[in-house]
Amino acid sequence: MQIDMHYYATYAIARMAGINTKIANQIANCAQYVDDANHLDSDENDDKSLFRGIATSHSLFKAGLTSWSLSDKNRQIWIPFHFLPGGKGNSFEEKVICQTDSEIAQQMMDNHVVLASQKAFGVHLLGIAAHVYMDTFSHYGFSGFCSHFNTVKSGSIETTHDNPETVLDVLENFYEEHIKPDLGEIGSKGLGHGAVATYPDKPWEIWHFEYDIPRLDAGTASGTRNNPETYYEGCQRLLEYFCRYANNSHNINANQEKIIKELLAFNGDKQQRCQNWLDAIGTGDLFKLDDGELDNIIYQGDAWTKQKDDFKGFENSADIAQTDVYKFFQAAIYHRWYILKDLLPEHGIIVL
Repeated sequence: MQIDMHYYATYAIARMAGINTKIANQIANCAQYVDDANHLDSDENDDKSLFRGIATSHSLFKAGLTSWSLSDKNRQIWIPFHFLPGGKGNSFEEKVICQTDSEIAQQMMDNHVVLASQKAFGVHLLGIAAHVYMDTFSHYGFSGFCSHFNTVKSGSIETTHDNPETVLDVLENFYEEHIKPDLGEIGSKGLGHGAVATYPDKPWEIWHFEYDIPRLDAGTASGTRNNPETYYEGCQRLLEYFCRYANNSHNINANQEKIIKELLAFNGDKQQRCQNWLDAIGTGDLFKLDDGELDNIIYQGDAWTKQKDDFKGFENSADIAQTDVYKFFQAAIYHRWYILKDLLPEHGIIVL
């Protein structure tokens, strides 16, 4: 999933659950920042304290390099933050394959929802959880591990997007469906969903493909993927968890369902999809807007990164602990430990 889902949709769902604007924005910013925090930082501050951040994602170039070199980097990033293991199957490589709304994913959400009200970084932890949880509805069937289970049959991808009208469109679509997946599979060494390019991340796409290795489990088998359907299921389930945090209850009404499904079905670029969510929020049909709320629905990723880079200039490190970006990294470090050292071993999965 991309920023239209991780920031804008997450914000909308949090507000629908009755969460106030400040906390909804913190949750949504953290959900998206998981994709943007791609540097390992360790800076000494002026008062000799030390700020340490972790990478929760890699650039595409760095991902390619790490897939060919240090696999433990993938184990620390892709598995806990983007391809949460589903725990099904017999072998390790089968168990780490991501599943939609798996028992493991539900346990993670249960744990993080409770901590959201108990820890200073709890809201930020809930945002990270929202990212990981929603990714199970797009990344399912693939793992954040270099594995032959992630490879697909060359030329097996079929999509339902509009028929191309120009020679350039024909070439572009041929590249997207035939050349790019093969290059992604080779370049990533079977990491994640590189073999199927970005099709899992397109909300509107209904597509078909075949794995190299047949799957029997209905949740990860070859066949047709209906992204709008699974994305909507993810929105429904995330709303339930946000309502639990807010000690509230809300069932999506017919009008809200219609709006969300139309947003998911829209075939457009990332910027257009983000604007569509913002426009839908602006109507007040998804939830009642506060005065001036629309002006504050702005992703803060660049500002957070700059703030983190400025920490070494803080005279009093105690001030750092009050910032959102510091709490994000507190939450990220806890989340990674919890997934890799606590939750997954409970299911017999030893990743790292």
